[in-house]
Amino acid sequence: MKLKKIFLSLIFSFTLASCSNNVNPLVKPTDYTLDYWIGDKINPINLIEENIYRQEADNILYLDSKYEVKENKNGNATLPDEYALYNIDLCDDNYIVSNIYITDPNIEIYGMSMKTDSNTIHKTFCDLGFEFLDKYSGLDSCYSKNGIEFRIYPSYISIG
Repeated sequence: MKLKKIFLSLIFSFTLASCSNNVNPLVKPTDYTLDYWIGDKINPINLIEENIYRQEADNILYLDSKYEVKENKNGNATLPDEYALYNIDLCDDNYIVSNIYITDPNIEIYGMSMKTDSNTIHKTFCDLGFEFLDKYSGLDSCYSKNGIEFRIYPSYISIG
């Protein structure tokens, strides 16, 4: 009977682990509450004009609708202290979210936020099948899967 319980427990553990590894970083996580995700196609007409931080012919820096672009004394656009900013690039006649940069500690991705300790971040990403990259001198270590890199640190989150 004890052996049967251990066997069932092992099967359950392997099932959970194998399900976790099936995470596709191009699919918006269920706990993610912001407007856009990596790879989303954006029609610039649908963007809130006031939240366009910078715009060039082939690139838009866009502040998530939860936040507002502010102006400094000189009337120049500035970002709030906490924010989520999208880098939207023109690619083959489509605008696509290529990077997300977050400084809001309350935003969660895969159950992690800027408040999550580094050991939990490492374990969670590894359990989700991400590769740990720490080979870039001078850059923060990151986790990569299917060409998408994630960095979660106490001061920012970067996805791209």
